[in-house]
Amino acid sequence: MIGELFSRWIVQADRPTLSGLQQRLQASAAPESQSLRAKNRQGRIVNLRLECRRISPDLDREAGWRAILIDVSREQLSARKLRHLHTQLEQLGRLNAAGEMATSLAHELNQPLGAILLHCESTLRMLHSGQASVTELCEAVSQTREAALFASGIIRRLRSFLRNVDEPRVPCELGALIQDVAKLIEIDVRDNDIDLQLEVEPELPLVSVDKVQIEQVLLNLLRNGIESISERGSDAQRYINVRAMLESADQIKVAIEDAGVGLNPKHVERVFKPFYTTKREGMGMGLSISRSIVEAHGGRIWAEAVRAQGAVFHFTLPVNRPDA
Repeated sequence: MIGELFSRWIVQADRPTLSGLQQRLQASAAPESQSLRAKNRQGRIVNLRLECRRISPDLDREAGWRAILIDVSREQLSARKLRHLHTQLEQLGRLNAAGEMATSLAHELNQPLGAILLHCESTLRMLHSGQASVTELCEAVSQTREAALFASGIIRRLRSFLRNVDEPRVPCELGALIQDVAKLIEIDVRDNDIDLQLEVEPELPLVSVDKVQIEQVLLNLLRNGIESISERGSDAQRYINVRAMLESADQIKVAIEDAGVGLNPKHVERVFKPFYTTKREGMGMGLSISRSIVEAHGGRIWAEAVRAQGAVFHFTLPVNRPDA
């Protein structure tokens, strides 16, 4: 390279960059650093970093610049591989999110669609019997409509999630939400000969929630209780108690107690983990989804094994504070 122009070794596209560097060196004494590409003896392009520092004149030398060339090809190759890996991880994350959304959609829609089926079958039985009153038929059709609207709300909420649009949270009465969900599963409760008891403390303060999400939590917990009681057989106690009370000035607590097969005390903490299930055909998503919803609302959810048979699920929601 001695006696030859340095620009000869620089690829054509980077020569204007080198010219700009030379002009800056002539106009300023500040150190400079520049990335360039050059060809080696084999014609392979290598990535270089050119570090330049000014040399002060002395008796043995004139003023000038000292340049150091550092081969950063391997470093940049590693950076490209890292970026590629990051892209792959992002794609994997999107695929996982899509899978979770599909699982969530299947799980959440299964319950209101099941309620619609039960209401329709009940209506058909009443029609075939010829003894149903207009009031009973209207009530059955009304419950079917409510279940369909509930399913529609789930789909709307999931679509909003995919668009990164939050559903508005509105102040509402928790007792009214509990009553609405009790109507959704009324036929299922009756067909399984279960006594559903609602105990809502009077004059509870309002909560600011996404109504569809909190109804889904209540529905998940009640359906779990129904299925747990059904596993015990016809001779066992058959009841579910839903209690809503003011736990503190800022929190309302809901407790759902069932007389089902109960929980293994060793597994109480595991029941809220995704895909953990004790059901033969369960997907293990209901409680995990419920926990995500409750925590997103600023509350918490936990389970309690209180005796050999039965379990209690608790969750809290913060009281609506308009001035907060």
